[in-house]
Amino acid sequence: MPEISARVEAVIIAASEGKVSEEKLRATEGDLIKAGLDSLQILGVIMGLESEFGIIVDVNEDASFLANVTTIAAFVEAQLQPETTR
Repeated sequence: MPEISARVEAVIIAASEGKVSEEKLRATEGDLIKAGLDSLQILGVIMGLESEFGIIVDVNEDASFLANVTTIAAFVEAQLQPETTR
């Protein structure tokens, strides 16, 4: 999962439009809100995740996984698993 976490961090940093650096993200333990992302940037994270990983994030479902890098990476990893192993 370290590779997925690194890719998730890159998506978050890109979606922050220069507001969040890798250092700031790690200083906040990967917390998107504490790092300073606003709601539009979080939508950018969602779109970035869909593009980067080829997954669909249904915002009408429970979005609590968007709390931090660790929970996002776990969500992405689960989405990438074949249907038979979920």
